[in-house]
Amino acid sequence: MPEPLLGRAPDPRARRSPPSIQNDVHSPMENECTDQLEHVMNMHFGAIGRYLATKGYDSAAIEDARQYAFIQSWGKMKAGDWHTIENPGAWLKKVALRHASRSNSPARRRELPLALHEQALTTDDFSEEVIADLITEEAIRSLDPMSRIVATMDRDGFTSHEMARCLSISEQKVRDLRKRYLKQLRRFFLKQSAGEVGG
Repeated sequence: MPEPLLGRAPDPRARRSPPSIQNDVHSPMENECTDQLEHVMNMHFGAIGRYLATKGYDSAAIEDARQYAFIQSWGKMKAGDWHTIENPGAWLKKVALRHASRSNSPARRRELPLALHEQALTTDDFSEEVIADLITEEAIRSLDPMSRIVATMDRDGFTSHEMARCLSISEQKVRDLRKRYLKQLRRFFLKQSAGEVGG
């Protein structure tokens, strides 16, 4: 993680997208990209996992590499370059495999319990332990695309600053997305405990 540039002028190259897109949660361009990302994730989520599994990677490596591939696709969508990818499925698999093969350090993700933590449904203390209990693979699939990415990055231990940099959005938007996905997860588990969803 880079040290803060105290006493220095900000590097103009650090801004990866126009201010209007970074700071406007309801930017039409971002909404269009989000819809596009949702389509891509829904279409290729399982295929990437199966592909990496055939290469011998475990679930932690698969989750990390798949997340990385979708973040790269989000960057291309925001830059307006996604249309240049002739075969999105093959491109995503290639990016995910390259990331998995280059990852030689232990995974950053925390081991998560699969059982529902009852306190997570009522508490307002969104500590790391509560977040870890809330975020399971099944629950993540119930989220919208951007919430899904922020949730998985949260689970992997990324800070708000790191997420903002990776996704080219403001830290405030990261915080807003975190609040949104936590509410969505609460609703998901409440429905699950009532038998309204499979689990």
